[in-house]
Amino acid sequence: MTNKYNFFLALILTVLVTSCGYKNINLESKKPIFIKNIKITGERRIGNLQKNEIILISSPKSEAIISLNLNTKKAKKIKEKNSAGKIVKHSLSIENKIEVIDVNGILIVNKTIINEEDYIVATTHTQTRINEKATLKSLISKNSDEIKDFISFYLKSQ
Repeated sequence: MTNKYNFFLALILTVLVTSCGYKNINLESKKPIFIKNIKITGERRIGNLQKNEIILISSPKSEAIISLNLNTKKAKKIKEKNSAGKIVKHSLSIENKIEVIDVNGILIVNKTIINEEDYIVATTHTQTRINEKATLKSLISKNSDEIKDFISFYLKSQ
C-alpha cells in the first residue's frame, strides 16, 4: 500500500513540477552587453572590487558596447554615542556616480547609487575593524548588484 502511495505521490509531484512553465524573467530579459572599459576614480580599492563584480555581466559576443566611469566615495560617520560619550555605533556609506558611455564616446546616462549600513563598535579595536570590513564588503556587493541591474535594465529598454 505504501509503495503504491509513494509511487503516485512521486508521479504527481514530477508532473506538477515539470509542467509549471517557470522561467527566470531576469535572465531572459537581460540583453547581453560588452563593457569595454571601466574607469575608476575616487576610492580605488573599493572601485576595483566593484569592477571585478560588474565585469561579470560583460559578454564579448554582444552588440551593445559601452564604457563606464565609476566614481566611488566612502563615508564613515558616528551614528550613536552612549551617556558617557563613548561611540557605540558607526554608519558607513558608499556612493557611486556612474556614467554609461556608448562606443562613440557619447554619454548615455548618469546615475548615483548610495547605500548605507551601520556597524557596532566592539570592546576590542580588532573586532571593530572586523565589523567595519564586513559592513564594507556587504556595501560593495549591494552597490555592485544595483549597478549591474541598472545597466542591464536600462540598456534592455533602449
